[in-house]
Amino acid sequence: MSCYAVTILTPMAFSPEEIERATNVLASLAEPLVDGDFWISGQSFCFQFTEPDEDERDIVISGWAPRGALQIASRSGSKISHFIIGVLSSRLARMFDGWIELGGPLTLATSNPSILTYDGVLGRIQTAYGVDVISPSVMDYWLGSDEFRLI
Repeated sequence: MSCYAVTILTPMAFSPEEIERATNVLASLAEPLVDGDFWISGQSFCFQFTEPDEDERDIVISGWAPRGALQIASRSGSKISHFIIGVLSSRLARMFDGWIELGGPLTLATSNPSILTYDGVLGRIQTAYGVDVISPSVMDYWLGSDEFRLI
């Protein structure tokens, strides 16, 4: 069972070719990649392609609603696991023009005003069901913060 997870939400469902592209990115970094499980720097992770759930499909991000979802999760709460998921999610979100659902409100992880002031199309959406969705740019900025940790 995973400790921390993010979901990359995309405007289109993942095609078989896109699933292969994303899997190849993970495989190029991982120490084996077997049935959705992989290791990076001694840390255990898993991933799965899914369809957005009902709440996720209702989010509007820069004019589109999510139709594809890729969840990446760690099996550890270590700081390096948080960082690896942050970097992977940013890279994969950029590859597929997606945004990153955090699994909770960003305010649970940071009180830094320079991170929290991203709003709406600039990089942060606060959903009606209490979960924040952020752009890859916000994730990159947040990764540079000393207090970076996932929710």
